[in-house]
Amino acid sequence: MNPSDLTSIPARRHYQCLDAWRGIACLMVVAFHSSNDGYATAAAPGSGTGFAGIGGSLLKIVSLMWVGVPIFFVISGYCIASASDSAREHRRGLGAFIFRRFRRIHPTYWAALAFAIALIWGVSFVGWPELFHDGIHPIPRLSSLTWGNWAGNVALIETWRAPLFGGDYRFVAAQTWTLCYEERFYLICGLLVAIVPCRFFLGVGAVSVLVATRVILTWLIPSYPNISGVFFDGRWFLFAVGVSVYYRIHHATGAAPRLLPPSLAAIALGGFAGRSALFASLGSQLVIEMIVGGLCGAALILLWGSDVRLASLRALRPLSWCGTRSYSIDLVHWTACKAVSRTLWMAGFRDVWSTLLVSIPVALGTSFLLGWGLFTLVERRFCNRPHKGPSTSPDSPPSAPRRSVPTISLVGVAS
Repeated sequence: MNPSDLTSIPARRHYQCLDAWRGIACLMVVAFHSSNDGYATAAAPGSGTGFAGIGGSLLKIVSLMWVGVPIFFVISGYCIASASDSAREHRRGLGAFIFRRFRRIHPTYWAALAFAIALIWGVSFVGWPELFHDGIHPIPRLSSLTWGNWAGNVALIETWRAPLFGGDYRFVAAQTWTLCYEERFYLICGLLVAIVPCRFFLGVGAVSVLVATRVILTWLIPSYPNISGVFFDGRWFLFAVGVSVYYRIHHATGAAPRLLPPSLAAIALGGFAGRSALFASLGSQLVIEMIVGGLCGAALILLWGSDVRLASLRALRPLSWCGTRSYSIDLVHWTACKAVSRTLWMAGFRDVWSTLLVSIPVALGTSFLLGWGLFTLVERRFCNRPHKGPSTSPDSPPSAPRRSVPTISLVGVAS
């Protein structure tokens, strides 16, 4: 890279409100998983009141909070674009780039995985296996996992190991599938930084075209193989929205990009997706994810001008606290939510209002407490430190003291 190529890299890349955004997404996802037992009870035939009344409507709203996942993916796209600019600026090679991602993600994940395994085994050992192995989103029995499943869980490759090498994919913690997606995204971005450092954003666009081509082929040829778990199912677009937001804020020049920001194109894509058989072939959930991702991208662009002012608001501090620890909370919440909500369900807290007023708050509190413990004991020790040099890194804005800022996506971290 020529020195002149570095002039296009922005000095300030840190989006201070992203912690609050992550906090909101984290709350949504944990609340959603906390409601599984209560929702299944209300939806069961012969449940009596079902979703009637205000309580039923509120529980239905909670059941839609899984959309926090595409919000995390968009945030990850922004953060990894920032990390890629940092890698370009400091001329880090592919090995250093991957090592920073590995160090940031895997040690904390392995600690959470060990905790989940110990808890599942301990509960089964004392004779209470139905706590995790019931009929509502059960956690697979540890004895049922093959060596391939174990390798996929430990290495975070389970989503694409199964379709490529055969067998069913199974997760000790169900939310791990999002981390598998993030790792593929990090790898592709690392390769782009190493191969075309001066054309990183063009490379992201090229990959997006390849994914779009796969989508079109699936629509035109029903028998075309559906490869899931490696972005070809369309979720690459969610990360690409985040990269587009970063590009629009920090790199776009001239009138045209500012009149037609990539986020508006993402929203148009989402609206088109809702009506088009082309995108309907991807499945209704992914269509909703793309619409949410487009809206999230537009909001990030519109709020950028007020970022510093919003980040200073006292009302957002609890959300920012949650967002800073959201990776650890995400890693432990599935096992915690499953244990708490099922225990309360077996104790008789089964109706809609018991779910809303007891199960969800207790599961949220337990998840946050365990997540805080994991962050304090493990995660913060593996936060990548800012680059010590004259240049500004995305982990440390020039207007604030240098510190490491963990960035997660329900799936992983980019700082």
